[in-house]
Amino acid sequence: MDNLLKLQIHQLVQDFLHRMNQNDSYGLLKYNQVTTAMLEELYEELNDSFENNHQLSIIPFDELPEIMPKNIPLFNIEVMDDGDFITESNVYNFGKRTDLKLQAYIIKKNSVLILVDPLFRW
Repeated sequence: MDNLLKLQIHQLVQDFLHRMNQNDSYGLLKYNQVTTAMLEELYEELNDSFENNHQLSIIPFDELPEIMPKNIPLFNIEVMDDGDFITESNVYNFGKRTDLKLQAYIIKKNSVLILVDPLFRW
């Protein structure tokens, strides 16, 4: 996978987390195609995990190692058979890595990449 595509996917994940930090329900519904029920579940997980005190991010793109460590999904991308992607990333809170992971699909719609079906998990 080329670096430009990795950078685009990295930016989609960062944009999603920024919307979560801003409680931007409108942006999440519009740009990430989440449902209201999904939003409630995402916010509930964050509130339970960080007691409503979070500033989420992922590892900066320029700090990504060339070879990813095993069992630590700093920023992993898998290509699916249909050409879409699944990404899994360790979530940082206030700049520190946590055990929380973000999984999401990256789909191409009208030649535009979109992050959909986000899920936080431990």
